[in-house]
Amino acid sequence: MVKRATIGEHLVRDSWAHYTPVLLGIFQPAYQNPSNVFQPQYSYQAALVLSWALYDGGARYGRLSERRADRDIAQLQLGERLLETRAGLIVGLEEVRRAERALFEAKTAADLANQAVAIADLSYKAGATTNLELIDAQRRARDAQTAAVVADDNAQKARLALQTAAGHFP
Repeated sequence: MVKRATIGEHLVRDSWAHYTPVLLGIFQPAYQNPSNVFQPQYSYQAALVLSWALYDGGARYGRLSERRADRDIAQLQLGERLLETRAGLIVGLEEVRRAERALFEAKTAADLANQAVAIADLSYKAGATTNLELIDAQRRARDAQTAAVVADDNAQKARLALQTAAGHFP
């Protein structure tokens, strides 16, 4: 996109060349065998032709208008792409923050669930609770650890999406 906008700018800037005269040099060597009176064996012809288009029916002005329009379109597309990229980066950064916050909370919940298992185990050994409370605490601890692993996966996906939006991956 940047190259297209730059090329469009160069085409508009260099359009002055269509209004200048053109000098053309022509050189034509010739060889004739057998030679005759009118045509020697070796000869050449050289010419300089200067031409300047004074009127072309508006073709040059039309081309200039078209190039200006192409340049403007390329610049607008570049601006649109930059806005999309900025928006993608902002959304990606927010997604990474949200995913890392969820990961932190899931790890904290898993640690608290492990502490609850330790307390339930002590209570069961002391005879204060039944094995149902201990099994329930262990199940909740496994669920919390699973949620922490899922949150870690989501955080990594968000980081990868941010790097892709930043252009680090194709």
